Amino acid sequence: MIGSKIGSYEVSALLGQGGMGRVYKAVDTMLQRDVALKVLHPGLTADADLVERFRVEAITLAKLHHPSITELYALIREESKFIMVMEFVAGENLDDHIKRNGAITIERTLAVCAQILDAFEYAHSQGVIHRDIKPANIMLCPGDRIKIMDFGIARVMGATRMTMTGRLVGTPNYMSPEQILGRDVDNRSDIYSLGIVLYQMITGAVPFSRTSDFAILRSQVEDPPPSPREMGQDISGGLENVLMRALKKNPEDRFQSVAQFKAALCATETLSDDSDRVSVRGGGEQTPLNNNSSAEPEPETSRLKYYYLAGALAVVLLALGVWALASGGSSRPRADPVVKSVPPPEPQHSPAGAAGQPPPPVAVPVPVPAQPAVERQKLDQAKKGKPGQERLTEEEKRVQDEARRALTGDMENGSTLQDRLKEQATKK
Repeated sequence: MIGSKIGSYEVSALLGQGGMGRVYKAVDTMLQRDVALKVLHPGLTADADLVERFRVEAITLAKLHHPSITELYALIREESKFIMVMEFVAGENLDDHIKRNGAITIERTLAVCAQILDAFEYAHSQGVIHRDIKPANIMLCPGDRIKIMDFGIARVMGATRMTMTGRLVGTPNYMSPEQILGRDVDNRSDIYSLGIVLYQMITGAVPFSRTSDFAILRSQVEDPPPSPREMGQDISGGLENVLMRALKKNPEDRFQSVAQFKAALCATETLSDDSDRVSVRGGGEQTPLNNNSSAEPEPETSRLKYYYLAGALAVVLLALGVWALASGGSSRPRADPVVKSVPPPEPQHSPAGAAGQPPPPVAVPVPVPAQPAVERQKLDQAKKGKPGQERLTEEEKRVQDEARRALTGDMENGSTLQDRLKEQATKK
């Protein structure tokens, strides 16, 4: 078919082939874009069941619109050929990548796996069960973007890893136990297959590698998968637990949805126990939780210690302040001297011809008697007039009057302080 033209599509290269047909690269001459043509094998077009399965795959893909799922453009029939026109995806499939490079690093595995799980979470929400999940159906594109292919179709007429027509739907190395036993399958069957894909990405090998399809199928049903640590991989216990749960033989013991699988995977420790953790979000974004290249944030416990110490210091200072106030109130307060400006005494009559200037004002400190604390307290109580408190005694009133006269300058003999100072200045 290379070099031929089917409708507006010019076939340019063979991309791959399987039990049901071949996939070609072509150019859409109308839209000037590359496309992939999946052509049903001519020898199978007479089988109505296979033709119907081919059409069902096209219908299934037409329902799905997700950035990580290959898009279907059209389904055409030309003479005896049945052709699906699909999005062309550049890159290599995950199976070839693992065969060429071996196991993938944990960080990269989880980033890629997050995209795969996002795609199948969406597909399951649309009621679509893939039934043939394997690395060969996952394209790894530049930038580690992924595309899921071959929804709803099984490989037929082949040996190992090919679907056996009329007996099994799927690929032995990735089939769930219930799928092998011919039971009804649901989204949990896809979860089992996804667990094997994750296992292979981490270890570089499938958990059950046997010499025949029958031995593989039997191991899938009966044998527990070997621990990835037995395969020489240093992974965390949390990641190993998530992986082993996805590979449980009983569907009831697995994750019940891809969302649960993804959430558990994101919550695990991704490296060995003494390494940094990585949080994996949908779409493959990785966020280091402990980044040694920058200053580590202050632990919450350290901040709490600072708060406790500051609080304790504040309590101690408050207690000292209260004690100081209490001590000061029980002793006699020191009275600050009151400085008054005293005018000069009136000038005396001097002899004739003598001219004299009056002396300048003299600043004389006048001590103000302080009230005893007890007397001041009783005076305040008397002013407030609270019931139950004793009235001032005659002695207390006398002390109060003397203090008031001292403050206003009155003396017991009726003369002012200024008058006495004038007399002293005159005598001098």
